Amino acid sequence: MQTKIKKSLALVAILLSFAMMRCGKPNPPVNAERKDIVEAVFASGAIVYTNEYLVTANTEGFILQKNVKEGELVKQGELLFRLSNDIQNLQSVNALINYQEAVGNAEDNSPKIELLKNQIVQAKQTLMLDKRNYERYQEEIVTPKIQQISSQLIQARQALEMDKKNYERYETLIKTQAVSKVEYDKVKLQYENSLKNVEIIEKNLSEKQAATAMDLDKVKVQYENSQLNVAILEKNLSDIKNTLSQNVKKTKNQVDIQKEYSGDYSISSIMDGIVLSVFKETGELAKKGEPLSKIGAGTLIARLFISEEDITKIQLGQKTEMQLNTDKSKVYPATVSRIYPAFDTREQAFVIEATFTEIVPQLRPGTQTQANIVTGEKKNALIIPSKYLFAGDKVMLENKKQQPVQVGIRNAAWIEILGGIDEKTNLILPESK
Repeated sequence: MQTKIKKSLALVAILLSFAMMRCGKPNPPVNAERKDIVEAVFASGAIVYTNEYLVTANTEGFILQKNVKEGELVKQGELLFRLSNDIQNLQSVNALINYQEAVGNAEDNSPKIELLKNQIVQAKQTLMLDKRNYERYQEEIVTPKIQQISSQLIQARQALEMDKKNYERYETLIKTQAVSKVEYDKVKLQYENSLKNVEIIEKNLSEKQAATAMDLDKVKVQYENSQLNVAILEKNLSDIKNTLSQNVKKTKNQVDIQKEYSGDYSISSIMDGIVLSVFKETGELAKKGEPLSKIGAGTLIARLFISEEDITKIQLGQKTEMQLNTDKSKVYPATVSRIYPAFDTREQAFVIEATFTEIVPQLRPGTQTQANIVTGEKKNALIIPSKYLFAGDKVMLENKKQQPVQVGIRNAAWIEILGGIDEKTNLILPESK
């Protein structure tokens, strides 16, 4: 064991000595040269469908039925999952009962409407009687009685006028003793009786007019009340019909809402596609918003993640070389087809999509991939090795002076030189200490 340790220590010492000797040697100078150069941005990601969505539960319930398996094709509208909905069924039944009751109450022969209709019929009959009574009272009672008394008053006044003249004539004759005292007293009495009779008839007419006016007012009020009663009942009928109609609409809305809620328990596919993943099994509890499965549709593309410092170099249509983890020995051509505008905080990167430009055999979703996105290329460019470019875009000349240069395309191995040196310029690296 000690011998092995001694040999190992000796080997380490030799290697260290060799390394120190190498470090002491200066790096040989190099010159810029002409080559084709390509600038590329590295990205990693995975293969996805152009359309993917998570099938989620819109409500909470136990999974009673699962109709999906990974890899199966599904059609739009096809039932994927069914959840338990005992409470929802009860609510739907109650909503339907309320709706049917509301419809029944709103029918013309419903008890509420029939009652009001009968009341209106009776009220109209009463109104007809009150109207006839009012009209009859005007035509047959009030007017004839007043006219009769008025005629009597006219006759009484005419008789009074005659008796008055006759009295005045006898009053003149009695002074000359042309008539007897008995005859005079008789004429005088006749005149006084006529005067009193007119007063009595006038009083009677006045009282009758007042009495009949009061009676007529009573009959008129009764008639007007009957009219108002009919109007009120008809308005009540209109109002209750409107209320019952609104109740029908309200309960129908509740039925529709419960149908929508019931639909939440039957989860169907929103598009044609393939089942990528299933996260829940029959009998498990699904909570609202919880994913149950994942569906993919469309074509397979690469979704790639780009760092913040590289995103400004990415443009639509740029050539991309794709390498799949399933077969790293092959490279497939693609182009940048989409650039997402916002930074993805979950991935801590910008997201782009690349579309393959030729058929990739046995391409599967979820496959991890690496890509080189060509952001620039140039033929016969003047280049130097990347390690010969220092901070501030400077190079070191053979005389150990730093020379500023203008650079173009960069990649991990090479830097394009646009100005500052030429192919004859010797460049060195700083000596290692």
